[in-house]
Amino acid sequence: MKSKEKLTFEHIKEAFLRKIPPCGIVACFITSRTKEDGTPENVFRYMDKEKFSKRLTLAKSINSIVDFIDTRNQLYTGILQKFVQPKGEYNCK
Repeated sequence: MKSKEKLTFEHIKEAFLRKIPPCGIVACFITSRTKEDGTPENVFRYMDKEKFSKRLTLAKSINSIVDFIDTRNQLYTGILQKFVQPKGEYNCK
């Protein structure tokens, strides 16, 4: 169980930006949407340090870590996950 002290925007940013992998991706935001034909689709948005910091600042302004705003100012609810770069070629294909 996470302690409340660690669930602040500042702590989350610090944890995500600690030990950035060589690929430069620090986070993945997973959300779902409905396609034009009505079928559901999962969307994975990968963020580098710059994009993550910008989105986290916007999320802080609306006071919700699970809501992220994309470049078209559309609000999405989803899952924010720290990115872990695969160590070998078998885990990345």
